[in-house]
Amino acid sequence: MMRCCQTARPIAKRSQVKATVWEDAYETSGSYEGKGTDTVGVEGMTPDEIKDKFGYDTSLMEVDTGGWYKLPTQESYKDGVSRIEKVGEKLKRMARECEESGVDKTVCLVVHGNFIDILLNFLMKMPNDPLVARFRTYNTSLSAVDICGKSGMCALLWSNYHDHLGKLCKKTALGVV
Repeated sequence: MMRCCQTARPIAKRSQVKATVWEDAYETSGSYEGKGTDTVGVEGMTPDEIKDKFGYDTSLMEVDTGGWYKLPTQESYKDGVSRIEKVGEKLKRMARECEESGVDKTVCLVVHGNFIDILLNFLMKMPNDPLVARFRTYNTSLSAVDICGKSGMCALLWSNYHDHLGKLCKKTALGVV
């Protein structure tokens, strides 16, 4: 969550928009310490701390007290998929509301790799099975999806765009997808 907040800062500044934190838009497994069955959930920053540190809108966060992560341990993959699919449904609902009100809106999510992989699988109506992965995204890559409001149809415009990295990475060293 911290790295995503840090990454969103120059994007929001350059775009001249106010960033909003969605507490459900976090990486699979959640915020935890430890390994295996000995994991302990770590709350993370509170909405006020996020607002003070980054100046982001935290009005969509439903946290009353404490940090944004509430699970006592590491999140299961199944629970992560369910949470991310709810984010996908919310994006579809937002697209429908925008279309009904005649507003054209772009939403930029700054998230981690597993999150975007699962979200793309959901939006493209593909299975979210880690053994049958359809999308694998590189660190710092960009993906774009057009969501049609009435139908909820999703069109993948591009995925894994990474030319903005220039000489910082070699395309031959990005890994095999």
